[in-house]
Amino acid sequence: MLNGDPAKPCPLTTRGLQQATDMGQRLESSSLDLCITTTFERTRKTACIALGGRDVKRVIEPLLNDPVLGALEGFDVDRHRDWLEQHAWDQAPAGGESQLEAISRFVAGWRRVLERREKAIVVIGHAFPISFALTLASGEEPALRRRYDEEIEFAQLMTLDVVALDKGLRRAQTALTDLSITRSP
Repeated sequence: MLNGDPAKPCPLTTRGLQQATDMGQRLESSSLDLCITTTFERTRKTACIALGGRDVKRVIEPLLNDPVLGALEGFDVDRHRDWLEQHAWDQAPAGGESQLEAISRFVAGWRRVLERREKAIVVIGHAFPISFALTLASGEEPALRRRYDEEIEFAQLMTLDVVALDKGLRRAQTALTDLSITRSP
């Protein structure tokens, strides 16, 4: 079931709790300056478990929240994908946000992460914004696309090349700007 509303309870499953514990074991030897989560309960709880009692500064970055699903809230992934395939990416489900709106928000959110002064940062987030960042950092074109298919396993540690991500964010921002110019009346 998809959840794009941080106000709706969506606690970690038994499997999610175990994944968070496993992540904590993998992070044990890492020196961390900052942990960034989203507004969603499940990312904050994952961070709490993974970091345990470690003294690591934590901040919430709402720009990396999962997309607002509106009328698609609570549906399964396949139904959401079907809806996306049947609609333009600037169309939003009733009460939700479009893919372009979400991608634009992700660009701003990842930009804020890169602008942080801390050196060792762990971001505990959602599959779509993480897949988006991994794709941008890989240099694959186009920067903007309907689907970002980088395989994301929940609660896995991945390293992002900040220089490559910065370049990817610049490409995505340019593409968003070009798209808005071509869409203007």
